[in-house]
Amino acid sequence: MNNYKYFADQYEGNGDPDLAAYAHAGHCLYAHKATEGALHIDRRHAARAMWAHESGLTVMHYHYCRPDEHYPRGERALFWSQVEPVFKSGDILALDFERGAVNDRGLTDTTYIERFWNDLHGTTGHSAVVYGSTSFLEDNARIGWLRWRRRWQAQYGSEPGRAPWGTAKWAWQLTDGQSGPLPHALTGIGRCDVSLLNPWTALALRARTARRRRTVKK
Repeated sequence: MNNYKYFADQYEGNGDPDLAAYAHAGHCLYAHKATEGALHIDRRHAARAMWAHESGLTVMHYHYCRPDEHYPRGERALFWSQVEPVFKSGDILALDFERGAVNDRGLTDTTYIERFWNDLHGTTGHSAVVYGSTSFLEDNARIGWLRWRRRWQAQYGSEPGRAPWGTAKWAWQLTDGQSGPLPHALTGIGRCDVSLLNPWTALALRARTARRRRTVKK
């Protein structure tokens, strides 16, 4: 298995990883939840992000969106306040969106995501990856703004599914460690959510990781 193509994503409820072993096995990217909604901070995020950096890994910091509870600006403020202190050049931001209905604040899913994404980009200068199920992405793929965003899609089947997007998928979350195709476990992590990067992203991250690790060793 070409481990650099696969990455784990975790949150505070998962067991402690061995990120040195994970990096040594050839993985380049490690994803961890930073915040949820406008109030919840993941208590493991900062320490694990710093450990990942010390191991020469690129970190994806993700936010679990709660459009049923909050407006996007409040969520963005919490997310970036937690990520900024541990963010390193080359790290990645992601918005984890798992709902498919109009929320009680009158914003459709796609309006909510667009406002959140634009506010985050305007604040940080970084373009976030959008995470969602293939079915959700397919339902909204024809909408002009969302069509051109990088997507990290979840589909626990034999293949990621197709959607009429303007760009190739950025990554495919293929298993939660139980359902879906192998691998269900990664070195240093154990059973976990596992995603497969698209080939171009994987190669770029492998090159970036090699440079990072040379810097870490100095």
